[in-house]
Order: sequence, then C-alpha cells, then structure tokens
Amino acid sequence: MSEISAIKEGDHYDERVADRAAPETVDIDRRYRERIALGSYRWFLNSRLYGALEHAARCRVLDVACGTGFYSVLLAKFGHQVVAIDISEKSIEYAKQLAIVNGCSDNIEHHVMDISQLDFDKDSFDIVTGEDSIHHLIKYPNAIENIYSVLKPGGKAYFWEPFAYNPIINAMRFVNVRVKGHLGEHFLAEDEERKLISVFDEVEVSDRAVLYTVARFFRKPGKISRRVNIALKKFDDYAQSKIPALSKYYSLGFLEMTKS
Repeated sequence: MSEISAIKEGDHYDERVADRAAPETVDIDRRYRERIALGSYRWFLNSRLYGALEHAARCRVLDVACGTGFYSVLLAKFGHQVVAIDISEKSIEYAKQLAIVNGCSDNIEHHVMDISQLDFDKDSFDIVTGEDSIHHLIKYPNAIENIYSVLKPGGKAYFWEPFAYNPIINAMRFVNVRVKGHLGEHFLAEDEERKLISVFDEVEVSDRAVLYTVARFFRKPGKISRRVNIALKKFDDYAQSKIPALSKYYSLGFLEMTKS
C-alpha cells in the first residue's frame, strides 16, 4: 500500500471525525467507566487492553493511529507519558482538544505522522499500543518494522484486533463495510500473522473470540449487555476448551508482541 493510499484513508477518517461529538462534551472518565463497568461490544478485549496499561508501571507509550484521542487521554490518566500519532490532521486536532478538555495535555505529545516514516529514535518507547489499529497499519511499508524499532528491549506492543478466520463474521464484515463505505478495512490472516512473527521476538494471540463475537449484537452499554457479554465469553472459553478445533475460527483476539 502506498503513502497516497494511507493519506486517502486518513482523509476518509477525517470526514467521519466531523460526525463525532465536540471534545468538550466527551467525559473520558465516564466513558471509560461505561466501557468497563457497564459493558459494551468488545467489552472483554477492551478490558484486557486497558488493564494491561492501567496497572503497568509509568511508561513512555506510543499510541499509533490514535484517531480522535480517547485512548491517548486514557493512557495519560493512567499516569503514562504518551506520544500520539495519526496520519489524519483533523483527528490530531480533535485529539489535542480532547486532551485539553480532560486536563492531560501536558502528558501527551500529538503528531501528524505516517507509520511508514516514524520519526523517533530507536529503542525510545516502553510500550507501543493502539485501539483496533494494527490491521490497518500492517498494509503499509515498514509499519511493523518501525514499531519494533522504536520499542526498547523488553518492550511490549499491545493491541486487540479483528482476525479473518471466521467465514460467517467475514461475510457480515463485508456487507457492513460495503454499506458504510469505509476505506482501508482489512483483517489479519495467516500472512499478516507470519509477518508479525517474522519481526517480533515473541507473538501471542490470546482470548480468541469465536462464539463471543455474537456480542456484536449487544452493543448498547448497560447491565444486561454486560451480563450477556460475560456469559458469552465464559461459554466461548468453555466451548474452545472442549472442542479445541473451534479456536482456529476466531474473529477477534488480544495481541501481545515482545521485543527481547
């Protein structure tokens, strides 16, 4: 994928940013509590991603493809020093305002930057992370190699991602993407996993969601949604333990990559 394609994808996202609520109306603390305490679609994977960073020692963190900056603000509130990058100029402007409104702009650097041309020193971040972003970035030249390069030895990269191993979910995704007209949608498959394994010293995909993906029909935050999500996750784990072959049909997973 070319730099021009990446810019087009960023411009497309710019258009979607215009539909978001103004930064001053977004209460990050409240939204975080909703996502974790009340539950939402992809609740469990969000909780894994947030939990990995919420309880980590204070780190220098690179938030790649930061979008409108929700996760960057959350990381800063966890006590980390955050560098947030995105190729979308409008997203970065929104993210800056969101950080100011939430009182953590001093702990976040924002940059309009192409993942293919990261302008950071080698071994400069303890953690690289992002919400739902590797499946977008892996298409672009040197993206994964650059993420590896800027990680310090012993550093971790944490992401939850969609994978392309469930044919039913793939069909639903195809229809959804076509209806919404999103550019650049891509889901991780064997070639992409091999790419990650070839670059990083350790790659682990855990919390593979097969049956749990049905939680996509329970998107609205609330006590009922949370109970359904928890029940689905427990049933999914149980079913995969009894029928291991199910695990190869996962459509979501928690991705942890390590630089030795």
